[in-house]
Amino acid sequence: LLAKSSVLYLLRPLTLESGSPTPDRHFSAAAEQVDFVCNLGSERFYIQSAFSILDEEKRAQEIRPLRKIDDSFKKIIVTKDIVAPYYDEHGILTVNVYDFLLTPECIEG
Repeated sequence: LLAKSSVLYLLRPLTLESGSPTPDRHFSAAAEQVDFVCNLGSERFYIQSAFSILDEEKRAQEIRPLRKIDDSFKKIIVTKDIVAPYYDEHGILTVNVYDFLLTPECIEG
């Protein structure tokens, strides 16, 4: 899904940061980190990319770093699994890579 970051940049003028934010908003290279942190003006998106999250253990692994972020910005998991976009009980949006790339408005709202 690395090409996703290039396409995402082409679709919107986002600033990408690597690593995960610490409580003081600095970014660390911790073992449990968010794949992409994208800034669009005053908005921020935390994005995890995973080939598949059909296995509950893999899904838990992907949402763990997102749940550790204590702010109200959008948290997204992008997967190759064919799933309709949905929000889980933690407010994390799961969307398949095709919708993410071809229908950018699926992450809004």
